Amino acid sequence: MAADEAVRQAAEEVGAHAALNADRTSEQIDSLRIGLATLPPGLSAAVVLPVDHPLVASATVAALIETHRSRAGAVARPVHDGRPGHPTLFPRGVWPALLDRSLARGARSLVEAPDTQTVDVSVDDPGILADIDTPDDYRRYAGGT
Repeated sequence: MAADEAVRQAAEEVGAHAALNADRTSEQIDSLRIGLATLPPGLSAAVVLPVDHPLVASATVAALIETHRSRAGAVARPVHDGRPGHPTLFPRGVWPALLDRSLARGARSLVEAPDTQTVDVSVDDPGILADIDTPDDYRRYAGGT
């Protein structure tokens, strides 16, 4: 699709990597698996930011990365006003669990599993909670009517 190629080109322009899921009927975890499977070796973690959360501040991503530097084995997720949001940083050590087809409820089930070391990172960023799925959502967050 032309839109997929536009996304790929935009990612390359800023030095990012786009892994696109051609199956529009698949689950979100399937897209995550495609992305993880295409990452180059040597990375210690991946920050996963769903496309429907475009208002996340860069400072939030920086805070997750800084947390990873001090707690390398932990999953790091942002929390604003006591509510967890997106993106989530997954250290390489948990990637096999994410790639496992038996994962019950997608990535959230791993993040919330009692045996997963998850660190909540407090951020002053309401964008982590802004889930924009419809034109009405967009207008609400953009301040329009």
